[in-house]
Amino acid sequence: MSKKAGKFDQPQSLMLATIKLAKERDLVTISFETNIPFYWLRKFITECYKNPSVNRVQHLYEHLTSSKLIK
Repeated sequence: MSKKAGKFDQPQSLMLATIKLAKERDLVTISFETNIPFYWLRKFITECYKNPSVNRVQHLYEHLTSSKLIK
């Protein structure tokens, strides 16, 4: 039995903003600077992950914007 995907399973603003920012940079450099695996980044920016780790997305967003998400 499969469950119907809810709105929470759709990419939300943090994920979409982070993807946009990451697409503007070199993934190898991002991977080196953040210690996030290159292959995860590549799958992330192509929206292959339905529900990526919020901790990883937040870490990536904060790195790419040089600011804390919540102060």
